[in-house]
Amino acid sequence: MVVVDANAVIPWVQTKTGYMPEILPHAVIAAPNLIEVLHGGSADYRWPPEQIRDWVLGTGVAIENRLTDGDAVRAAHLILASKARPGPTKSETLSLGDAACIAVAERLDLPILTTDPLFARFAHVDVLDTRTLIGHLRGSCVPSA
Repeated sequence: MVVVDANAVIPWVQTKTGYMPEILPHAVIAAPNLIEVLHGGSADYRWPPEQIRDWVLGTGVAIENRLTDGDAVRAAHLILASKARPGPTKSETLSLGDAACIAVAERLDLPILTTDPLFARFAHVDVLDTRTLIGHLRGSCVPSA
């Protein structure tokens, strides 16, 4: 199992190409990240959020609807830390969705699939890219932390 960040899923929603159909049956997405996926597909491509939801849920991805008070505290700390240590530009900080993704992954003790290199600076779990993960899946080994 792996926790997917919205920025790993949105390109698939926009193009319907790529590895997501292989990855999502072995994945969890936090509710705030699902909102980002629904918004990203709706705003940029004018698909209704309900259609995008049906596409994503049709893959078998698990939705983590529960954010605990511990997740909220951890996410707040992550946002503060990223603002204190931004990426190369001051605008490169963790969003609320990013922080929620990391907090949920840490609680579930699962690696994160993201295209955002900023995650690796703050997460206390493994951060994977798509090529690494797809290699695990095709080797019939689903990664675990």
